[in-house]
Amino acid sequence: AKRDYQYFDNFEMKDGVGIVRLNGPGAVNTISPKMQDDVDKIFNDHVVGNKDLKGLVFISSKKDNFIAGADIDMIKETENKADLKVVCMKGHEWWKEIKQKANNIPFVAAIDGSTLGGGLEWAMYCDYRVATTNPKTILGLPEVKLGLLPGLAGTYHLPKLVGYQEALG
Repeated sequence: AKRDYQYFDNFEMKDGVGIVRLNGPGAVNTISPKMQDDVDKIFNDHVVGNKDLKGLVFISSKKDNFIAGADIDMIKETENKADLKVVCMKGHEWWKEIKQKANNIPFVAAIDGSTLGGGLEWAMYCDYRVATTNPKTILGLPEVKLGLLPGLAGTYHLPKLVGYQEALG
C-alpha cells in the first residue's frame, strides 16, 4: 500500500481511536522539521474536525524504538544554533494548539523500545503513557549529559510525572 507520509504509516481508525504509527526513513524514528511537517499533515487530514475520534494513540512501527530523540544531523547542520530555539518553540506551540484543535481528546503514547530526548518529551506531552516490559524499552533525557537542555519542556514535565527524586536519577 502506498504511504501518504514519509515519517508515518497511513492513519488508521478503529472504534473511534486514531492510530498514528511513527515510521521514519531512518533506522530509528527521530524528530526533525520534516517529521513535523508530516505530523501537521496527518493532524490536518485526519484529526482536526474529526467528530468520530475519541482518542489518539502514537505507536511506532519500528522494532525496539519509539522515538530516539532529535535528528542529530539536523542539529549539526544548523549553523546558527539560536535557530534551534525557534524549532523548540514551534514544538511547544504545536502541542498546545493540536490538543485544542483535537477537542482535547486523550493522547496515548504506546512505548516499546528506546524513547529518548525528544521522544520522551513527545510521550510526556501525551495524556497517558503505556510502556512494554521489553528490556530495550528505556526512557531518558540523555542530552543533559552533553550539557544540552531538553528542548520540549522535559525538565518541566518529568518531575511532575515521576517526582523530583526520580527525575534527577
